[in-house]
Amino acid sequence: MFNFPKAPDWVIFDEDLAEQGHKQWPYLDTVLAIEYYKVLSAFRVLCEDDKMALAKGTIFQIAMFHGAYDSFRRGHCDTVVQPDGYRNLSHPYFQHDSLALTAREGVLPYLRELDIHDEHFVLLKAIIALNPLAPDLSPEGRELISQEREKHQQLLMSLIQTEDSKTWLSRFVRLFDLVNGNLRAAEAMQHLFFLKYLPLISVKVKVSALWIELFMESCFS
Repeated sequence: MFNFPKAPDWVIFDEDLAEQGHKQWPYLDTVLAIEYYKVLSAFRVLCEDDKMALAKGTIFQIAMFHGAYDSFRRGHCDTVVQPDGYRNLSHPYFQHDSLALTAREGVLPYLRELDIHDEHFVLLKAIIALNPLAPDLSPEGRELISQEREKHQQLLMSLIQTEDSKTWLSRFVRLFDLVNGNLRAAEAMQHLFFLKYLPLISVKVKVSALWIELFMESCFS
C-alpha cells in the first residue's frame, strides 16, 4: 500500500487538505476522467458544446468505474478501497444507507463474476464514456457518439467471442449489465452528495466550488 496521508472518512474534496498532500481519490478519479476524454478521437471532433455535454453526462460514471476496477486489481472484491486505504462513504453516518451501499460496491460484484481483465476494462471504459444518451448533446453529436460506441461494442463482442465461442453471448450481456450497474452506482453517489454529504460536512471543510459545480451539472443537466 502506498504511503499517502489519509484524509478523514467524510472527505471527498477539501482545498486545505489537498495542499497538505492528501490525494482525495474521488476527486482525482474525476480529474483523470476529464483527461481521458482527450484521448478519444470522437471527443476531439465534437463541437465545444457537445464536448461539455458529453463530459457532464458521463464523467462520474467513468470515475466510478475507474475507481472500482483499480480497487479490484489490488484485491478488494467487496467494497471500493483507494490506494491509501480510504473507503468512499465509510463514515458511520452512511453505514446503513442503501444508496451508500450501492456506491461503495460500485461494479465490484460484476468484476468478481466476470473476471474482467485490462482489455475488457479499456473497451468498457470507452463504452461508458461514449454515451449517446448524455443530456444536451446535439443531434449531430449524438449520432457521432452512437457510431463510435457501436464500434467499441463490436470490438468487445469480438473479444468475448475469441475467449469463449460457446458462452460469449451471455457473457457479453452481463458486461452490458455492468455498464448499467456502474450508472446506478454513479447516480447513487451523486444523490448522496447533495442529500447527505454536503449537509454533513458544511461546517467542517472548505469544499471546492468547481467540485460542487461538476456534481450539480452532472446531476441536474
